[in-house]
Amino acid sequence: MNTQATSKIIFLDVDGVLASHRVDRARGDSAPFEGELDPVAAGLLQGLCEETGAQIVMITTQASGSTQEAVARAREGVSQSLNACNLTDYLHDDMWIDDPHDKAASIKTWCEAHGVDDDSYIILDDKPGKFSATQRTRVVSPDMNNGMLLQHWARAQELLGGELSRDEAELARAGRGK
Repeated sequence: MNTQATSKIIFLDVDGVLASHRVDRARGDSAPFEGELDPVAAGLLQGLCEETGAQIVMITTQASGSTQEAVARAREGVSQSLNACNLTDYLHDDMWIDDPHDKAASIKTWCEAHGVDDDSYIILDDKPGKFSATQRTRVVSPDMNNGMLLQHWARAQELLGGELSRDEAELARAGRGK
């Protein structure tokens, strides 16, 4: 885990971003996510962290449960999947929001507790309707079928203040509505 202070945060939901139906189909399995993440999407996320200095905070409901033991097991499973994709170096020390079922409030609370401004984070989530109006301006929303694609990376890069080539800026524009 990254112990350095950061001013850029990526709030990450795994489903629909790193785990998609495309990945399930490619591995020949029609079952829902079973721990294997999309290596291409993970590579895009890794590059985004490298290029912008952002750290990851998890907002996935996959890391929830009805008991503390269930939550611990679920979080361990997500952590192992992130480790397999070489993403653990980019995790914030305080990498879990309090309540993934109320993402909007939990993100607001997390940002206030860590001094993160509204323009210093993005939310990677396939369901943008769960967030406040201010937060929705920071959402990059891949779809569950395909997960994170190049246009989502470009839009995230743009929102985090990263440099884009002219072609990448075109991709970012394409990713604004998705």
